[in-house]
Amino acid sequence: MVKAFLDRYILACYIEFLSTFQADSHEKEMFTKLALISIHSQLIEDSRIFTSVLDEAKIEYLKESVISLNKELKNDIVVITYALPYSEKLYGVIAHPENMYQRIMKSVRETPGCLERPDEWKYLYKL
Repeated sequence: MVKAFLDRYILACYIEFLSTFQADSHEKEMFTKLALISIHSQLIEDSRIFTSVLDEAKIEYLKESVISLNKELKNDIVVITYALPYSEKLYGVIAHPENMYQRIMKSVRETPGCLERPDEWKYLYKL
């Protein structure tokens, strides 16, 4: 339950950040959708804690919402990936951002099992 309160606090801070975020409407919408994906995914993951308020239909709705939001963001994924503050270990050397996409794709292709179907492939297939 402590984790749920911490997640709620983080979400509240993020909402406050979005209220002061100076960007065009598309960027603000993009970061709002990322927040929704995060909180919906967290609710799905913690659904066993909230069984008194989250029945199967609501959990299914949250899953569909995550799929739909990801689908809406698919054209912005490179921008999102570049904007988030991941470590240099993930990207390689940040000093050469023009090669970043190629490095990310190479890293993905070289990851063992990345071309195999995940357990959740049925949900991903809908995208």
